[in-house]
Amino acid sequence: MRSEGSGECNVIVYLIKNPKIFDIFRVRVSSVVKPYSPVHIHVGGTVDFKLMDKTEVIQPADSIIWQSSNPSIINVDQYTGKAKAL
Repeated sequence: MRSEGSGECNVIVYLIKNPKIFDIFRVRVSSVVKPYSPVHIHVGGTVDFKLMDKTEVIQPADSIIWQSSNPSIINVDQYTGKAKAL
């Protein structure tokens, strides 16, 4: 499941062979990182990650720090979200 934007919705999960077995839960998404994962870029290419709320960019706050799980592959500016493929 991947959110296309912020908001709330009910999700119903059930067994195809026995739809009487089901569960319902509510999902709330307050903000979304764009562009969506996975992001494909060539070596030397860049991409700007943004934190979005509905259709508006959330201004960077002191608590938002961008980072890469593998800095040898992609370098991310921790304050702006601008990433460069290495």
